[in-house]
Amino acid sequence: NKLHGNSKEWYKNGQIRAKSNWKNGQKDGEWTEHYENGQIKKEENWKNNEWQNSKEWYKNGQILKLWDLYSLTTYFENGQKRYESRYNPDNYNQHELIRYHSNGAVSFKGKSPSPFEEWMYYEGQISDGNFTLYNENEEVITVTVVKDGEYFLMFYKDEKGNILVEDGNGTIKSEYWGEEIYKNGKLQNEDDWGDD
Repeated sequence: NKLHGNSKEWYKNGQIRAKSNWKNGQKDGEWTEHYENGQIKKEENWKNNEWQNSKEWYKNGQILKLWDLYSLTTYFENGQKRYESRYNPDNYNQHELIRYHSNGAVSFKGKSPSPFEEWMYYEGQISDGNFTLYNENEEVITVTVVKDGEYFLMFYKDEKGNILVEDGNGTIKSEYWGEEIYKNGKLQNEDDWGDD
């Protein structure tokens, strides 16, 4: 017999633990999990046995995670965003991602080969692109440039505030080169980059 309709589970204290919906033996509709105090913990939506989206909450009722087929957003317990990922349907190995400090300031921008990872690495892979780290005032700390899966350049400031550039071998390029490529806190067009 195939499961059909809804089912429920309870904690020993009588609070609802989980609810599920089935249609001809397949997950279909809303599925929920609850904390022992009755607060909702997780909600998933299914269609023809395929996951569509989900939400998760902290025990205090604050949203923890919003997730669907094209995006993932997580939150700190104080309600500030912690992480965002936007999937690229044209290139499943290139996902835009942003991490945040607990004060709401951006801490990292870049790409990832996995929509579920909060960094630029996944199973030994590294995505091409620019990866920028920021402090809690959203001032740039470093910019790392990856090309063809390898470190190409890294931009950072020395103790005097000069912008330095390292190539993939750790060789420091000239301060002038760094200033020209990295103006006003932004990387310039790659076509303008030199080799010296």
